[in-house]
Amino acid sequence: MKAASMNDELAKMGAYTKLDQKPVTAWLGLRNSAAHGRYDEYRAEQAGAMLAGVRDFASRAGDATQQGAAAGDAAAERQPVLRF
Repeated sequence: MKAASMNDELAKMGAYTKLDQKPVTAWLGLRNSAAHGRYDEYRAEQAGAMLAGVRDFASRAGDATQQGAAAGDAAAERQPVLRF
């Protein structure tokens, strides 16, 4: 499955919100540009912002998963664990 499709599916199933989905889409675009050597399509500041955003996103996703599991929330336990 492609990352963009996975992003869409995770948002649809409620693993994260549509507001979380939007920066993930942007991060995928920046990553794609970097992977294909199109360095003129982004600035170093954007890459730094992406890194900070990914760290924040992963931290929030991990916190939510841990809190739900600690409370015995069966729905939280069924949610996919987001791994970066």
